[in-house]
Amino acid sequence: MVCRATCDYFDLRPGPPRHENTAGEPETLPLTGSDFAEQARLAILNSYDIRGDAGALRRMLRLPAPEQPAYFSALRQDYRLRREFSSLTLELRGPACRQARQFRQLGFRVASV
Repeated sequence: MVCRATCDYFDLRPGPPRHENTAGEPETLPLTGSDFAEQARLAILNSYDIRGDAGALRRMLRLPAPEQPAYFSALRQDYRLRREFSSLTLELRGPACRQARQFRQLGFRVASV
């Protein structure tokens, strides 16, 4: 989003992406449960799984202090693309259909099946 806004502002054409989108991740996620907190956890983790970032930062803290800045810089330079919630369509089925409004408020696209 930042890249698009910057290119629009300066009337530039964006170059090819540095990173490929994460292959194999679903663009549509079926949800059927009635527990909103659990369904939201599944939806959020399918958009962005923070556990990978947390693990990388914990590894950095185990490095000697002089090596940490270079490690952090490498993390930033090779950071994988994250999807916005709006890039994932939630297919709500059964009891989950009652949660459509809350998911839309979080920014997800919703399709009730």
